[in-house]
Amino acid sequence: MPVARAAALMPDAHVGYGLPIGGVLALENAVIPYAVGVDIACRMKLSILDTPPASLDTKFESYKSAIVRGTRFGIGSEYETPQDHPVMDEDWQITRVTREHKDKARRQLGTSGSGNRFVEFGVVTTRLIPGGRMPARGSAST
Repeated sequence: MPVARAAALMPDAHVGYGLPIGGVLALENAVIPYAVGVDIACRMKLSILDTPPASLDTKFESYKSAIVRGTRFGIGSEYETPQDHPVMDEDWQITRVTREHKDKARRQLGTSGSGNRFVEFGVVTTRLIPGGRMPARGSAST
């Protein structure tokens, strides 16, 4: 493609629609809608813990429990207590859609959609690495 300048595949790459899911395409002065995809909030996160690799064995259940308590996945997932964040202080009266969905956004803030999601632990040199893929939520795919 003449407008393509660079491309990359992320570790979670798998068959998609236009591009593979986890594919990135850098273009010059162009947008290819089919290459953008529908999960605009889809992302990967890598966290590096400053802890000895042996803690993966000794503290695995503690790590797993923290992830289960601190994450919400799936359609309709919410936190029992609405989340507080400066974005919730913005002007939510600006459009009908934002007005009607502010309460839902507060309950779902920090949650992830359904689909290809995972958390994995591994050791890279001397660091413990939990990584995960977080699909988009609700209106991001419409």
